[in-house]
Amino acid sequence: MIRNWIKTDPARIVNKDASNKPTVHVQFITSPYDVPEAVRAYIDELTDKLIIEFKYIPIKEKTKKQQDGSSTFDVGKNTGRIYKIELDKPTATQILIETRTEHLSESSFDNVENAIDSFIKHNESMNKHTLKYKAAQSALQEYKIQLATA
Repeated sequence: MIRNWIKTDPARIVNKDASNKPTVHVQFITSPYDVPEAVRAYIDELTDKLIIEFKYIPIKEKTKKQQDGSSTFDVGKNTGRIYKIELDKPTATQILIETRTEHLSESSFDNVENAIDSFIKHNESMNKHTLKYKAAQSALQEYKIQLATA
């Protein structure tokens, strides 16, 4: 069952990355275009996969699938934004049992957070800028209670 979007507060989930040098202070702030405006989670009844989706300020772009272990990420080709995360079995199996009660447990999202962590580390190892991925991760962490009970 596809659940409704949960509107996020971008000010609560925007990531800041600062580095201090003796004479210079530099601060990077995530673009509002890279911070999810809404997030939702549901089980796809046809594939038995846990789906996490992120909604952003609209930009028309195609996505590409990136596999990372038992997770698949739909990532914007131009922006690099994470639009969707799919968790394969057996990771989703435990969560499926919980959804039969119409609620996901907060701990269900630990697997999703681990998947995002792994995805970020993989991209960092290839010297890719990952601040926008961390915005999606922050949205998930900030709203996991609402996602579990929506």
